[in-house]
Amino acid sequence: MIHPERIQSLNRTGVRRGAFVLYWMQASQRAECNHALEYAVARANELNQPVVALFALMEDYPEANERHYAFMLEGLAETQSRLSERGVQLVVRRGPPADTALEAAVEASLVVVDRGYLRHQRAWRRQLALKAPARTGRAAYLEELLVRRELSMNFVFHNERYDSYPCLPMWARTTLKDRSGDRRPYLYSRQELEACGTHDPYWNAAMREMVVTGKMHNYMRMYWGKKIIEWAPSPQAAFRVMLELNNKYFLDARDPVSYANVAWCFGLHDRPWGRRPIFGTVRYMGAAGLERKFHVDEYVRRTASLSEA
Repeated sequence: MIHPERIQSLNRTGVRRGAFVLYWMQASQRAECNHALEYAVARANELNQPVVALFALMEDYPEANERHYAFMLEGLAETQSRLSERGVQLVVRRGPPADTALEAAVEASLVVVDRGYLRHQRAWRRQLALKAPARTGRAAYLEELLVRRELSMNFVFHNERYDSYPCLPMWARTTLKDRSGDRRPYLYSRQELEACGTHDPYWNAAMREMVVTGKMHNYMRMYWGKKIIEWAPSPQAAFRVMLELNNKYFLDARDPVSYANVAWCFGLHDRPWGRRPIFGTVRYMGAAGLERKFHVDEYVRRTASLSEA
């Protein structure tokens, strides 16, 4: 039992309808004698849900050196093994801690954090408490209907180059240019993409839905665009072919929101994330995240049955 004095509510969000209880394990990197972990497990048992533990690995922790990182990573490997024995998955992600926790919290019913005492640790937890997702379906719908649409309209109205690569924010173009020499694991022509002929069954399913119906599930639409960046010889070529396919097949093509959707894949209306090959600090999406957050196998089966008649 956890003493009530040890438990502090950081906001009034409460329990949401999610897939798991998230334990943000940033300070107490251990599987034993960890009150926050035990509280997360107890709440997960009440909800009949699993616990997912998250550690955010930042590359620029104040004054940390290789010795510190080596010691910490060795300890995390041991903790991951101990947690696995209890049925708790430890996920280690690179990126700013609060931002990484916010991203993981989207699918969580409840977020439990350990105690941070240093000023930057307290600031991370305040940021999570202020921004942790608590929207209802109605609020999310209104954001898509009003906020995102207004952003898109302002984007095309105030940017004459909304349909070309220079429309992207400077930070995004700079980081993509810095990584333009990175080796691409796959390169596909527009014809191969249009024929749903990549090695990725998830992407092929999304492209098939687009070609046959003129629509695509919004989560898959983000993945679709991000992979084109990864498989194009340059970010400029990726922007060009993405916009061409977008305008040829989507029913909402040549709409302000549609132009903004393409540019978002390259960093518009977003912020820098953890640095990666090809993408630099532009947000990345991979198959592992898709499998974790989306019923992608069911989606692939459904799109396979679509008829082009």
